Amino acid sequence: MHNLVRSVAALVALMVASLSYAAELIVPTQYPTIQAAINAAVSGDIVTVRPGTYNERLDIGGRNITLRSLLGPTATIIDPQGVGGVVVQSTNAAANGWVLQGFTIRNGLDSGLYVSGVTATVRNCKFINNQASRGGGAHVRAGANVTFEGCEFRQNLANSGDHFGGALFAENCVVAIRTTSFIANRVNGIGTSGLIPRGGAIAAITAQIDVVDSDFTSNECSSQS
Repeated sequence: MHNLVRSVAALVALMVASLSYAAELIVPTQYPTIQAAINAAVSGDIVTVRPGTYNERLDIGGRNITLRSLLGPTATIIDPQGVGGVVVQSTNAAANGWVLQGFTIRNGLDSGLYVSGVTATVRNCKFINNQASRGGGAHVRAGANVTFEGCEFRQNLANSGDHFGGALFAENCVVAIRTTSFIANRVNGIGTSGLIPRGGAIAAITAQIDVVDSDFTSNECSSQS
């Protein structure tokens, strides 16, 4: 009987020790920058960002975290000022489940958001005045599976290189778009090596895209849209 009690106690102790609890890292209260909080986070953690404009380029790396604002996209802005925007890429399945919620991402170069190889949800975000060769607002690729929910892509631009997808470019991936608006996104110019510019709002190569309850207004392409 005593051996049984000891065995059960040991099993319970092992189960408790194996539990992991998400930590919340708060910017700028605990960390001066968003990237500093991301660097300190481990998979499963939540990074909460208070209102303000953050002039940062963010690299999520292979972390499965939730990056969220406290008061939504109008009050919380990521502005890398002409540098790359928010980057999340990994070949590690442990990075799957990443969440971005409640930000405006503006003035990014090489896309406002770049997602490669992971499963992610982007919720209640605005992508404004970002630009790139492929996917001014967002570029999703390499087996990624991304859901955009309640987002807005406005005045993003594909104006160099291939000229694909003013708002969004998807390649070799799966993208679900829900209740999202695409407004005044553009593709300008002639693509590299004479490629035909495509997709004032969305362009895709070998991608599965599912669009539900979303609006497209005044998106333009210099050749095809």
